Amino acid sequence: MSKPYKSTQTVWDSRSTVRRQQRRILSDGDIAGYLFPPAIIPLCADERVLRHGEQFKRLLLQQCAYKYMSDVAHVETETINRVTLEIVNRRDGLDLPEDMRYDAYTIIIDEAYHAYVAADFVRQVSQRTGVAPIAAPLHSELTKAMERAKQSLPEQMHRNFDIVAICVGENTLTQEMLAITRDESICPYLDEVMSDHVRDEGRHCVLFSDLLECVWAQLPEAQKLAIGALLPAFLLDYMRPDLNIAFFREILVALGMDAEEAAAAVADAYPPMSTVEIVAVNPILGHLIGILERRGVLAHPPTHAAFLEAGLIQQQAA
Repeated sequence: MSKPYKSTQTVWDSRSTVRRQQRRILSDGDIAGYLFPPAIIPLCADERVLRHGEQFKRLLLQQCAYKYMSDVAHVETETINRVTLEIVNRRDGLDLPEDMRYDAYTIIIDEAYHAYVAADFVRQVSQRTGVAPIAAPLHSELTKAMERAKQSLPEQMHRNFDIVAICVGENTLTQEMLAITRDESICPYLDEVMSDHVRDEGRHCVLFSDLLECVWAQLPEAQKLAIGALLPAFLLDYMRPDLNIAFFREILVALGMDAEEAAAAVADAYPPMSTVEIVAVNPILGHLIGILERRGVLAHPPTHAAFLEAGLIQQQAA
């Protein structure tokens, strides 16, 4: 690592949500504000959705909130904690600072609690409103993207790829949460839940960025070549704007929109995009590439070349 690892134990002890915050409760009365930010759901601006009225839009955003919380619960338990357990139990085969392994225990505690809070959000909102989730995905988008990527790798590289991938995934989650909490139209309950979570994730990002630097430096050249060549496709697959097309079609139809109209609305809201367009409209992707650069991944010439070829970075002028 470029500098010695500094433990976050003291900060976790005094500031982590699980140590200091009581359960967030949805306040009595009508829910003020939206249950999910309309600004990050392009469908909310579609004229076909708008024609169905404000209540239709609110119900659409409620289902978006359910899916987001379901994704959080899945990714924290089945992906982040699964891989972090390999680190705390020393099954990773890596030479990591002891303080980093110790701090990894706090990640597991935090993420399990975040999954509980996400499930509790869905439970409280659905019980209050009488509106249940229409679609309940069984796996998160990160998990599915990781599984697709590993099909191109030898099995002996899967564990190290998983570690690299969750280092990327944790930074993605943080940026998404920041976008949610910055929207002033959301209801106070969502704001409280997401603000708690994002404070924890800020600390997690530091650990996982340090972990990424440690792991990448120790990878054998053969693994750097294989994983580095795969990273651009993995990032584009994970960050594709059309990942939720099937979900949105199902929701719109369940809420009463004609199937043909729903398909047209979703197609207009999520048109096919080139790599250049995806990079332009998705600031999170640029943030992730910055982390890969600062932590030494893109200092590996073949990996840097793979990102150039994919159009994710531009050749610097001489």
